Amino acid sequence: MTQPSDQFTDLPVRRRFWESYPLLIIGALIAHMWLIFIGLNGRGTPMGDILFAYKPWVDWMLKSHQIYGINISWVYPFPAQIPMWISEIINPNDFQAGWLTMTTILDLVALSVLVKFGKRDGDSHINFVAAWFWVCFLVALGPVSISRIDAISCVIAIMGVVQMTRKHLTQSTGWFTFAAWLKIWPVAIVMPAVAGSKHWLRVIVSAVATSGVILVLGFLVGGNQHMFGFLKDQQVRGLQLEAPISSIFVFASKFGIGNAVSYYDERMMTFQVAGSGTAIAASLMSAALGIAFLITFWLTWRAQRAGRHYREIMPIAALTAVLDLIFFNKVGSPQYVTWLAIPIILGVLYRAERWRLPMISVAVIAALTELIYPTYYGAILSGEVPGLLLLVTRNVGYLLLLIYANVRLSSLAAKPKAGQPLHAL
Repeated sequence: MTQPSDQFTDLPVRRRFWESYPLLIIGALIAHMWLIFIGLNGRGTPMGDILFAYKPWVDWMLKSHQIYGINISWVYPFPAQIPMWISEIINPNDFQAGWLTMTTILDLVALSVLVKFGKRDGDSHINFVAAWFWVCFLVALGPVSISRIDAISCVIAIMGVVQMTRKHLTQSTGWFTFAAWLKIWPVAIVMPAVAGSKHWLRVIVSAVATSGVILVLGFLVGGNQHMFGFLKDQQVRGLQLEAPISSIFVFASKFGIGNAVSYYDERMMTFQVAGSGTAIAASLMSAALGIAFLITFWLTWRAQRAGRHYREIMPIAALTAVLDLIFFNKVGSPQYVTWLAIPIILGVLYRAERWRLPMISVAVIAALTELIYPTYYGAILSGEVPGLLLLVTRNVGYLLLLIYANVRLSSLAAKPKAGQPLHAL
C-alpha cells in the first residue's frame, strides 16, 4: 500500500537538541509565564473573562444554588463550567491564579502526551514538531490563548488527535465529543471524521454514546430543558465586531455609508455592530455556515470514495471545516483562532503533504489576532484606519486560507487519473 508522502522524511534522522522532553517542558513553562505576565501587565485586559465572567458565574451559582446550563439557561453547554469549578477548588482565594494554574498544567499534560513523555521512537521528530508548534502558537496568539474555555477544549481535542493518529477512532471521537460539550467547535473535527472514514458508523456511535452519558449526568443533577438553552442563545446573537462579515459594516460606518454603529452587548459581553442590513447578514451567516459544512462534508466523502488515505483526508478536511466555522460565524472572538491549531497538529502528526504553508498561515493569523486584541483593540473601536486595516488583513487571511483548504480538499475529491495509486483505508 502506497502511503502519503511526508515532507519531513527528507530531514535527517539524528536527534536535534530541541527534541528533548525536559527542554520542551521548560520552554512551555517559560512561555506560560510570559503569557501570564503580559496578560496581567500588558495593554488592555486580555484575561478579563476569568474575573468578569467565569468568577461571577461561579459566585452566582454558589449563592443562588442554581446551576448554569442545568436548571437555568446559559450561553454555553453545562459541562463548560467544569474548568471554572476546578479553578475555584484549586485556589478559592484567587480564582484567576487557580485558572492559570489549571491551564498551565493541562497544557504541560497535552505536550507530554504529544511527545509520549519523551519516549524515543520513529515518530519522535514529528511529535516534537507538533509540540513546539503548540507552544509557539500560544505565544503568538497571546494571553487569550490560556484565559478562555477554548483553551481547555483544545487540550481535550489534542488528546483526541493523539488517539486518532494511533488509530483509536472510537476513543478519539469520545475526546472530540467531550470537548464539543465545552465549546461546540470540535464538531468541525467529528464531521469530516464521519465523512472521511469507512468506519463512519463507529464515529457516530461513539459521539452519540459520549453525548448520551453527558446528558444523563446532566439530568441526574437536576437538568431540564435549560440544558439546551445555549442553542437558542447562539441563534439570537448579533454580529460581533471582529467577525469577518462585520468588516463590511465597520468600514461602511467609517466612511459614512449606511447607519451601522458598534455597541457593547452586556449580556454577551462583546462589541457588536447594528444598523441596516446587520440582522439580515447575521441570518445569512447561519445559512452560509450550514452550506459550507455540507460542501466540506461532501468533498470529504468524495475523497474517501476516491480511495484517498484517511491520513491524507483528515488534516485538510478538518482545517477546512474549522475555517468554515470561523469565517462564516457571526461571532469573531480572538480565542477562536486556537481552534485552527488542532488540525495543524493533526497534519503534522499525519505527515501531511505541503503542510508548512498552512502552519505558517495559522501562526501569522494568530500573531495578527494578538495585535487586534488586545494591542490595537481600542483603535479599532474608535474607528482608526490602521486598526481597521489590521482587522481586515486578518479576516482576509481567513478567507485566503479557506480558499486554499477548499482547493486542496477538492483535489483529493477529484477522480484519480488512470494509473494513479489509491490509498486504501
